[in-house]
Amino acid sequence: MPDKGFKQYERRIARVFGVERTPLSGSASRHTASDTLHAELFIDTKVRREVRTLWRLFRAIDGLARREGKRPVLIVKVPGADDADSVVACRLKDLAVAAASVKRGGGV
Repeated sequence: MPDKGFKQYERRIARVFGVERTPLSGSASRHTASDTLHAELFIDTKVRREVRTLWRLFRAIDGLARREGKRPVLIVKVPGADDADSVVACRLKDLAVAAASVKRGGGV
């Protein structure tokens, strides 16, 4: 029986990070509740038609970034929270560029 689409997606994302997909389903696994067996990152993948608020915010900057020839990176935080606890959203293909930029800037 072929894998379901979300399992194939989990497997592809795990490969991007150089690890394997967690056997079974995340929290049903005896290894970790994460979708991958990464030692440092808890990676949870979702296949959804739309995550409304996040996509709305991301799309708002996407066109602006493209017009300037840049890659969109959305960073959100709760008022009063530490900046280091901000959530970052970008396209997977832009992740390495964004991470390298943070590293050059001195990190968080």
